[in-house]
Amino acid sequence: MASAHSVSLAWNASRSATHYNVYRSEISGGYYRLIGSTQNLNFRDMNVDPGVTFYYVCTAVDSAGRESDFSNEVRASIPPD
Repeated sequence: MASAHSVSLAWNASRSATHYNVYRSEISGGYYRLIGSTQNLNFRDMNVDPGVTFYYVCTAVDSAGRESDFSNEVRASIPPD
């Protein structure tokens, strides 16, 4: 059964970015896993489990493929069903 929960993320534009990579972890501060890329300034994570806290960061990627450092981390706590 699919989760009825999602997490919406948004960030400010980077002048040199052609796209952005979004990473997620269940541990604050690290072990981030790439979950998607977008050219938009927002992303919706539809693959979240109820009762879990997730930590997100994003990076900006330029036309040469250079990726920025991680953004500040944000936390999302998904309520249990």
